[in-house]
Amino acid sequence: MLEIHPVAPVVHTLAVALLSYDQGMHWGFDADWDKFPDLHQMVEATEHEWLRLHQAALERPPEVSRPPPKRGKRTPGSRGPAKRSATPGDAQT
Repeated sequence: MLEIHPVAPVVHTLAVALLSYDQGMHWGFDADWDKFPDLHQMVEATEHEWLRLHQAALERPPEVSRPPPKRGKRTPGSRGPAKRSATPGDAQT
C-alpha cells in the first residue's frame, strides 16, 4: 500500500480519524461544512501542534530504563513472605 487516508463517519459536526502506518501518523478530518465552516483552520492548527510535539519528542533525551526492584529469595514450594527465624533474645512462647 502506498498511501492511506483514514476516514471516520460524521455523526454530529466533526469526525477525526488517526492512523499510524509506515512510520507516519495520518489524519483524516470530516465535517459538516454548514456547522463547521472553519475546518481548514483546525486542520492547520492540528498539523502545527503535531509538528511541535514531534520536534519536542526528538529533542528529549531517551529515558533510562531501570531494572525492576530485586525481591527476597524464596525457596521452592514456599508461599508468601519469607518467615523470620528466631534469634537469641527473642521471646519464645
